[in-house]
Amino acid sequence: MRILDAISKQWSGIERRTLRRNLYGLEKCGMIKRLKKKNKITFFVLTKSGKEELAVKKQKEKNIKWDKKWRIVIFDIPEEEKAKRDRFRRRLVGLGFVELQHSAWIYSYECYEDIHEAASSLEATDYLSYIVAESVSKEKLLKKRFNL
Repeated sequence: MRILDAISKQWSGIERRTLRRNLYGLEKCGMIKRLKKKNKITFFVLTKSGKEELAVKKQKEKNIKWDKKWRIVIFDIPEEEKAKRDRFRRRLVGLGFVELQHSAWIYSYECYEDIHEAASSLEATDYLSYIVAESVSKEKLLKKRFNL
């Protein structure tokens, strides 16, 4: 990729292999799209999902006060729809969720709209439950994980 040859000095600390792997991962999960121009330079642009993800990340950075409630998503997407299940799991990770156990994920801030939109776009709303809890086991560990 010629883009790797044109990386500015501010990116010089990033290894090419790491950059390639991260770009591939973002492309695979639908966050970016590869565009090749006539001069053989490769560009990457954010997809709709990528833009939504970026908006979520920016909102997290606004130092929202924690309301001391946990958001838990439990899903059971059938094996026949493994690709859909994997995409939903990647979306949870992208939103900042942590896996509690198989198909049960937890997050510390309100995110119902994001979860509903992700599930709707995958036609998976019938396979999940969204729970708001005031306490959970392993709370001390989770507070540390979420910097609370």
